[in-house]
Amino acid sequence: MGFAFCIAYLVFLIIYFQEYENKQEITQYSNLREMQLQSMQNEIEQVKIGCLAAEGIDYIALGKQTGKMAAKVLKGEAKASELNFETIKDAAFYGNTKVAENLGITLPESLTGNAAELFDSITE
Repeated sequence: MGFAFCIAYLVFLIIYFQEYENKQEITQYSNLREMQLQSMQNEIEQVKIGCLAAEGIDYIALGKQTGKMAAKVLKGEAKASELNFETIKDAAFYGNTKVAENLGITLPESLTGNAAELFDSITE
């Protein structure tokens, strides 16, 4: 009877630890997926402080465009209410190679080749 009990207990432990291992893998996958979702942003400054990548507008270009619009108003060439709504049409890719390294991935050349800027460190 004792031998059968030991065998049954060993089978139980094997099944239990297999299920535990599967649960851990699922948890790790979920955590990685969450990290990947949080690693893509549209704010360039977030890439500097630890996000993997962003595709967003160049705020310097936006400032220049806004300045031109303001100059028209200040010079009396147009009233602010008469100006058309303008947008930045081109988004640029920004990546952080240090974050990619920490995640164990490589940013593809198709993105890095045309990147507006690549960061190689994480700033605080």
